[in-house]
Amino acid sequence: MKRAFLVGVFDGRGSYDKTAKFIALDYNNDAIRDIVANVLNDLGIEANINSKATARVRRDSTSAPRKKQIRIKHIEFLLNIGFISPTRFNSATSNLPSHYDLMNSSDILPSLKYISSNQDTLF
Repeated sequence: MKRAFLVGVFDGRGSYDKTAKFIALDYNNDAIRDIVANVLNDLGIEANINSKATARVRRDSTSAPRKKQIRIKHIEFLLNIGFISPTRFNSATSNLPSHYDLMNSSDILPSLKYISSNQDTLF
């Protein structure tokens, strides 16, 4: 249920930052941040919560200020959460290393797409 919640939140409002290779979720309400952060923590998913004003300053002072963000490394996101949206999934997997397979699962949510490693680990 927690994974399905995160799929809905990030599929609806998340975006792929191809420069930094993060899945980012803008937020403006600290209660939302806390709920999402707690669910991510419950699932053992590490997130970067960027809420400090100094971290959100733009170089161009005439630009609108950046919103606060919850960011997850895109590989960790794709391994543990995934997307339903084909557009979001295709964007986040466009330059995926070859040792990952694209997966579909209707067991968790209809049309859920995620990745799985096709390499054996040495541990």
